[in-house]
Amino acid sequence: MILRVGRCQMIEGTRLFVLFGTEEERTIAATKLRYALQLLARFDPERHVRVLRDLTAVIVLRDTVAAASIDESTRVCLLSGAQIRLDKNGLATAILLVHEATHGMLLRRGFCIEACGRGRVERCCTRAQASFVRHLPEFAGKQEILKSLSVSEEETLAADYSPAARRRRLADKLREIGWPNWLVRFVART
Repeated sequence: MILRVGRCQMIEGTRLFVLFGTEEERTIAATKLRYALQLLARFDPERHVRVLRDLTAVIVLRDTVAAASIDESTRVCLLSGAQIRLDKNGLATAILLVHEATHGMLLRRGFCIEACGRGRVERCCTRAQASFVRHLPEFAGKQEILKSLSVSEEETLAADYSPAARRRRLADKLREIGWPNWLVRFVART
C-alpha cells in the first residue's frame, strides 16, 4: 500500500520512498542513501549486490521504533528518518543497509528467522556489518565501530528474543518516542 502511495525514486538501482518532510528533506535523505550505496559499491561490491538483490525497496519514515528493520514478507527495508538525518557521510546508513540486506538474503533463501533463532540471525547480520567496515580504508573511528559491533554480537548471545521480550522492547521504545500509553498497550499486545 505504501509503495503505491509514496513517490518512488531510483537511487543507484534501489527503489526509495521517503515518506516525510519537505522536498528538501526528501532530497537530503535520497542523497545520503546514494552516499551509502556508493560506499558499498566502491569498497564492498559483494554486499552492494546483496542490497540491490535482497531488499525490494527502502522506505524512509520520519521516526521508526528501530533505526532500521525489514518487513519479512516483502523484504522492504524501513529506515528511520531521524537516523538518516544524523548520518553525515552515509556510513551509518550503509551499515544499516548491510544488516537488513543480510536479513533479506536469509529470507530470500527460505530461512525462517524465528525457526533459526533470532539471536543466531542477528549475530550473522552483525558479522556482515563488521566485514563491511573492515573493507573500508582506515579512518578515524573505524576501530571504535568494529569494537561496538563485536560488543553488539556478544549482547545478542545474552539477549532474549522471545515474543514477549520483543513486545516489551517495542513498548519501551514507543513510550520513549512519545506514543500515548493506550496505543502502546494496544500495539504491544498484537
